[in-house]
Amino acid sequence: MNANFPELGLKMEDCMEINWIKSVLYFTGYQKVEPLEVLQDRKTQYKRNFKAK
Repeated sequence: MNANFPELGLKMEDCMEINWIKSVLYFTGYQKVEPLEVLQDRKTQYKRNFKAK
């Protein structure tokens, strides 16, 4: 990333690599250590709208 976008000034501690299902947990407000079963609960964790591609 720094080679292509040096103006961002990213450091290794700013980044994390996770699989897509764990990213769903992350973007819905759960902690990384939460079990995947929390996604089966149909209650929303937060009230903001979010759209991504």
